[in-house]
Amino acid sequence: MNRTDTLDTMIAQYDEAVTKEPASSTSLTTRIERRWEMDRVEIASAKVSVVFSEGKLPTINPADPAFVLVLGDLEIHGKINPKAARKLAQHPGGAVLQGKLVAEGGKLELLDAGFTWIDPKPKAAGDGAK
Repeated sequence: MNRTDTLDTMIAQYDEAVTKEPASSTSLTTRIERRWEMDRVEIASAKVSVVFSEGKLPTINPADPAFVLVLGDLEIHGKINPKAARKLAQHPGGAVLQGKLVAEGGKLELLDAGFTWIDPKPKAAGDGAK
């Protein structure tokens, strides 16, 4: 018995237990498709948190504090206030970008975007700290 046969057997046993009908009555493709069916839940928005590690903060121009987050092929447009962009440029630690993710006009936007600041890690005794 090869791996494909073993997988087919396992899926058939699972489906028979769940659906209470013999696996031989449906094709493997139909059983797999049925197994992965999900209900769609419509939402108005989602809260997003993006963590930027110490030393890996993004650069956002305070004169135009708009930015684009790139997630694979998706772009999420957002904007922070100029004061946050200036602090971002000077902050020695990490930061968490948070906002409300919405879909407007077929595009993803991050509304009410802002940063929560993470204090920098203390320097180790051997790194010249006194």
